Amino acid sequence: MDIGKNIKRLRRERDFTQEELAEQIGVTSQAVSKWESGAGLPDISQVVPLSRALDVPTDVLFGTNIDEDKKRIAEAYAQIDKLCAGKPSGNADVYEEVVELLRELTRELPNNSEAQFLLAQWLISGTYEDKHREAVKLLERVLDRATDVRVRSEASSMLILTYSTVGEYEKANELAETMPKLNETRDYALDRVSSAKISKILGIDQLNGGDVDANPPQISKEDAEKLLVPIREHMRTLSLELYSALFRFTEFRRRLGLADKDEYIELLKYGLPVMELGVLENKSLVTFERHDVSYQAARGYMIYGDTENALASLETSADYAEKIDYSKIDWDARKLLLERYEKSDWTKPLREEPRFKAAVARIRGYVQPEPT
Repeated sequence: MDIGKNIKRLRRERDFTQEELAEQIGVTSQAVSKWESGAGLPDISQVVPLSRALDVPTDVLFGTNIDEDKKRIAEAYAQIDKLCAGKPSGNADVYEEVVELLRELTRELPNNSEAQFLLAQWLISGTYEDKHREAVKLLERVLDRATDVRVRSEASSMLILTYSTVGEYEKANELAETMPKLNETRDYALDRVSSAKISKILGIDQLNGGDVDANPPQISKEDAEKLLVPIREHMRTLSLELYSALFRFTEFRRRLGLADKDEYIELLKYGLPVMELGVLENKSLVTFERHDVSYQAARGYMIYGDTENALASLETSADYAEKIDYSKIDWDARKLLLERYEKSDWTKPLREEPRFKAAVARIRGYVQPEPT
């Protein structure tokens, strides 16, 4: 690795003098001269400003062959697919094999952020604290060197989650404070751009209001649908995030002793219309979510010992389960759907109830047999 030669080559390609490059990154021209002659190396804190000034990823700065790296990473993805083929998700042996494969990849490509990010993803998919801490170091390294906004955003999000998992709450909060607010995200921005386009087509003055039917739309239905895609995607993202937050809020209120049975069940039921906003045009998903909310309500009733309402909710859950399109759900997911009725601890007091047995028998009949 000859970073000095790379700096010199990239600087000359951009017609920068040593003084001009030095000014952009806040060092002296003598420092740049030392780097280029091999008499010294940039400090780690100077790598990202240097790559930004030269308008290249840090990988290029360190002399990485991007095309070769992409080829090697594609090979790693193919190897992972082969290892995972036909194996149930969460298989411990597969997890260890993939992690070791990706460790070897990062040793081959020590300056490649994508390889490090991929290894970090797999490390935190397990439940081992030592591997989560290994992921923290990898993600911190990615953030130190990455210049691409999307890479930094994804790495930051994953690092916040991993900091929280290992109990580094102050670091998680500090990094979270640097993230964009809800109305500064990509989905929000694309929604606003599309909304502005549609408003112009319809003759709506976004700043001062106006008659929404001022002009008939001069646009085909196909093009109109395309314009609505970013708004629909934004709505879907918001509803799924809200559903997730609502579920956590509901569970935490109950566990902290802040919600009684009525409030807890009511909060659970709010989840359905929230979720349906996100899957509005996918009838199969709407049916599945109705089934899931009924299941969660049954669990909620049993937490408070209300057997009658728990059984009624399970029967409603079975009604929706009948309407799910199982051809779009893989076998592992279908099996888990059934097992949560038959093996979850909260269902133990119900298992000898005829209504429970009947509901589960119906669900078992809907879940198609395991593929041979």
